Amino acid sequence: MTVDVNMPHILLINGPNLDRLGQREPERYGHQRLEDIVTMLRTHFSDRCQISHTQSASESDLVGRVHTAAED
Repeated sequence: MTVDVNMPHILLINGPNLDRLGQREPERYGHQRLEDIVTMLRTHFSDRCQISHTQSASESDLVGRVHTAAED
């Protein structure tokens, strides 16, 4: 993804089990998948900010992504 330095950049971080949205207990958590939510956010805010997204069940992967974003 190319980052436009003139536009704010938001990093969405989602942890364990959020990849199961829409599949796991949809009566409780809804039918919308995480990918659908991320796409909706990117579309809605495309003229105001750039959105990157990461999801992992591994805390170390998420921490690594935060460190990489901080370096960028």
